[in-house]
Amino acid sequence: IDGTSLVSLDAATIDRRMRALPDVSLVAYDRAFPHTAKIVVSAERPVAVLRKGAQAWLVTERGRVLEQLDDPSGWSLPRIWIADAAVPSNGDVLDVEEGLAPARLLGRVLSADEHFFERVAEARALEGEYVLVLQGKTEVRLGAANDLPLQLAVAGRVLTTSEGNPLFVGELVRMLVTDGALRRDGERWTVAVDLAEL
Repeated sequence: IDGTSLVSLDAATIDRRMRALPDVSLVAYDRAFPHTAKIVVSAERPVAVLRKGAQAWLVTERGRVLEQLDDPSGWSLPRIWIADAAVPSNGDVLDVEEGLAPARLLGRVLSADEHFFERVAEARALEGEYVLVLQGKTEVRLGAANDLPLQLAVAGRVLTTSEGNPLFVGELVRMLVTDGALRRDGERWTVAVDLAEL
């Protein structure tokens, strides 16, 4: 690109060259005549360590493989375990649902609630059902994760109130249903009160 006239600068060429870098997610450019091209690059956001046996890769919220990791223990990101997928290469976008869906879910969790994301140790997806395993091994079953910010807020509130005790969690959820704070709406549960009132 160096030495190229701004008039002949091709957006597709810039995009192709920048997207060849594994950690680039978005490229935008603008010509600032007479001598400058302004290029804005957004980096991929790592959200997980993908594991297959002893092998490990750093994966982004879009399911893109940034790099293979020699020592995954240095990363505190959640784990996604895969069994059936082929070994990915740097720059690949995962195409197997068992790896891609949890990576995308973790990106949504990070965007919705960074503090909740920090508690997640592992993410799984099976047939459209999502599960987050927290650091203390508590599982948060999200179903289809259709209303993720609300689901995370309720889960966070329940976990904080119950201090992670599974027996207390069960009793607390039964109480919320009995009091009408949680209601079944077809295939999903909805909160019938302001979260601050829970």
